[in-house]
Order: sequence, then structure tokens, then C-alpha cells
Amino acid sequence: MRYFKARWMHDLPDEAVLWYHEVDEGLCEARKVVMFRDGRMERADTTEHTDYTDLSTEPLPSLEEINAQDEFEAAEIDELEFEQVWTAAAPPPP
Repeated sequence: MRYFKARWMHDLPDEAVLWYHEVDEGLCEARKVVMFRDGRMERADTTEHTDYTDLSTEPLPSLEEINAQDEFEAAEIDELEFEQVWTAAAPPPP
């Protein structure tokens, strides 16, 4: 697995600004976390999702393709950073 973090630089108040992805070698998402300006986080995997956050049905673009767009800044991260964000984004217990 590989891990990416992408920042979407925009002024849209209801859209996420940080995206964390766990992807396989074909760049297909296994897990995802999104973070909003207010610090709220949502996550998705094959068993959980929200109205906003779900796994993509298509492979992600490469980091080079993402970074070629002025409004995005993406980089590879390590598994530990992804796992920390994944855990922090867990929904509260019922």
C-alpha cells in the first residue's frame, strides 16, 4: 500500500481542504480521510462512508498529475501518519 496527502486550496466553505488516501499499486483507494477547515474529519473504506466521503470507483491520478494542477499540492506520506489520521477520524461511539 501507498499513502498520499493532498491539499485542495480553495475558498469553498463546505468543501474539504485535506485529503488522505491509502491506495494499492494501481492507485485504487482502500481508505480515505477528508478534513474540513473547521477540523472536522470524515473517513471511508469498503464498509463505511458518509454522504460526503466515499471511495472512488476510479484509480487516483498520479502525484505528478495532481501537482500539475495549481489548486492542489500532494505528497506521499508514511503509513504511520495515515494511521494516526484514520484513527482521529473515527466516528464517536454510539
